[in-house]
Amino acid sequence: MYRKIFGEIFSSFRKLFFIIDISDTQCGFKLYPNNIAKKIFKSLTETGYTHDVEICILLKKLKINVYELPIKWEHVDGSKVNVFKDGLKMLCELIKLKIKYV
Repeated sequence: MYRKIFGEIFSSFRKLFFIIDISDTQCGFKLYPNNIAKKIFKSLTETGYTHDVEICILLKKLKINVYELPIKWEHVDGSKVNVFKDGLKMLCELIKLKIKYV
């Protein structure tokens, strides 16, 4: 329940700060053409929880379209993410990105 609530909070801040119209930036399943990946990843500075958000920011700045496709996802218990400790860290990282890109 806490993960779901914090996920909504994170998503709300992400949308408010960056106006990124992607439903789930944190999904680890992404596919990039080689030329776009090279362009984006050479500018990427975040290595933590918000690197996915930074990727989306860079794509938006370069006016590269993002398409979301449905995938079948099965949750596996045993996450190492601490909702409270890591959640605060994620919010701090979002603020850091906001300062960097705005």
